[in-house]
Amino acid sequence: MRAAGPGAEGGLLVIEDIDVPTPGSQEVLIRVRASGINLGEIKYLREHRTGDPMTAGVEFAGEVAEVGDKVEGWRTGDRVMGHGRGCHAQYVVASPFALMPVPDDVSWVDAAAFPNVFITAHDALVSNGELKPGETVLINGASGGVGMAATMTAKALGAGRVIVSSRSAHKLERLAAFGADVGIDASREVQHEAIMAATDGRGVDVILTPSAARFSKTTSAALP
Repeated sequence: MRAAGPGAEGGLLVIEDIDVPTPGSQEVLIRVRASGINLGEIKYLREHRTGDPMTAGVEFAGEVAEVGDKVEGWRTGDRVMGHGRGCHAQYVVASPFALMPVPDDVSWVDAAAFPNVFITAHDALVSNGELKPGETVLINGASGGVGMAATMTAKALGAGRVIVSSRSAHKLERLAAFGADVGIDASREVQHEAIMAATDGRGVDVILTPSAARFSKTTSAALP
């Protein structure tokens, strides 16, 4: 099969023929139809200057080609998206727990861009931030992939108000279409003042800063 990754020199992307991987008894082999590219892996590949060449990629979408004999819940032909190292290739092996079904009306490209940003957003807002319906959310740097995913996720989960920040007025306008209720232009507004004005002095319940994958839960009526 064909695969893409940096050579031993590091940072040099090459296309090579490699063997199709064989899934273990608790693994799934996926025929990759599309794979996502993320800033983190680009930085990692630039730093890959020692050792053997590696196949790049961490998120993908495709069809189940083979399942291990101890795998339950997935069958050959299933449309899936998920995480799996080395997915910039025609086939990738992944854990069955790292896969999600792809609806029939979702394209391979859209599905391949879903796992990283939406799993990160859900983990921050729900698993850790414990977002409740009606609560107010602040998403800093919301124009990035995780920020956009967090904006949509918060709105879909019933957040009372979704406040987003960006240094671009144009991007703030576009974020309104993704569910942002209030936009703060960080290049000219004082964030604390803008938040207090937008919440009648109450402040926010959950804060998410996607650039560092950081979140916080606050019960304070005002931001520090």
